[in-house]
Amino acid sequence: MSDIKFSIIMPSYNSQTYINEAINSAVKEMSDFDELLVQDGQSTDETLSLLAAYEAQYDQVQVESGPDKGQSDALNKALMRATGDYVVWLNSDDVLLPGSLAALRAHIEKSDNMPSLVFGGHQVLRADGSVIGSYMPPRLERHKLMLRGCYVFSGSVAISRSLLLESGGFANQFDYCMDLDLFFRLLDKSADSPLNVPEYIGALRWHDESKSGDAGYRFVGDGWKVRGMYARSSFDHVARIGAALVQSFALFATPVRHSVLYSKLRGKVRK
Repeated sequence: MSDIKFSIIMPSYNSQTYINEAINSAVKEMSDFDELLVQDGQSTDETLSLLAAYEAQYDQVQVESGPDKGQSDALNKALMRATGDYVVWLNSDDVLLPGSLAALRAHIEKSDNMPSLVFGGHQVLRADGSVIGSYMPPRLERHKLMLRGCYVFSGSVAISRSLLLESGGFANQFDYCMDLDLFFRLLDKSADSPLNVPEYIGALRWHDESKSGDAGYRFVGDGWKVRGMYARSSFDHVARIGAALVQSFALFATPVRHSVLYSKLRGKVRK
């Protein structure tokens, strides 16, 4: 049995609708020495009672609840509690897919060194759990982040805990594109190339109450600020403008593309 330890960090707030599925997906993948660290922002629904039941049942599940300044602050609090070799950021409405941690562990063991960043493919789910699409992203590179945004799903990435701490953790000034900001900093700090694994690791849930579904326009503003911080060349500045335009168009196109009707029509066309 490998001695590589994963720390799954999960921010939560009033997450009763999806948190059971999120935690169940994680504990099914964890080895005895992995840990799931939930940082709750003093939920007022049934989230805390659900979390208490998991904490009582599983030694690996550790829950803390208290005031925070938002998602990034909660993630930083969970990061400070982490003891694993690698950190996986999983939101309380997302899931890890079957075989995910085993696949990450196997590829890390086969590598010549301990890679700082390991990532695989991801799925996008509807609120009911049905699959909208499956995506195997290309190599994680700086210019692609500038042009395409966060095309790698944060729940499909294992980050060396030492690199994450060295990079400063999660930026509190961003509420919507903290993952894009994080990946820019991780690539700048990492001494090796990210390891791309050919398995699907996590799934992002797209629903009306999620940030992606409820406040997509705010991603445009946050994305503009993040790219401005890391723009270094003429290409970067042009890509920044192009990305803002594409994101703005996606505000209207994405709900259509994620609909069941669109999936059915697309399936008929492909047949």
